[in-house]
Amino acid sequence: MKFVNGSTGDSVINTLTNACNIATHERDRVLLEINDIMMIVEKNSSVSGLLKKYKQKLDFKYEIQELKRARQK
Repeated sequence: MKFVNGSTGDSVINTLTNACNIATHERDRVLLEINDIMMIVEKNSSVSGLLKKYKQKLDFKYEIQELKRARQK
């Protein structure tokens, strides 16, 4: 399994596309990290499906942060 870290300058879609290309070329899974969100990309993954999953995980991350802030008040 190869590890890909999303760089600061790249957009999320470019990073997802790059990870899909690597997974297809290597014929193996890719562990992808974007903004502290970990995802597994396989050779048959679609960019649109991965983007939808990324947005769900990002929303969940923000919900948890809001709950933590509310608890501290």
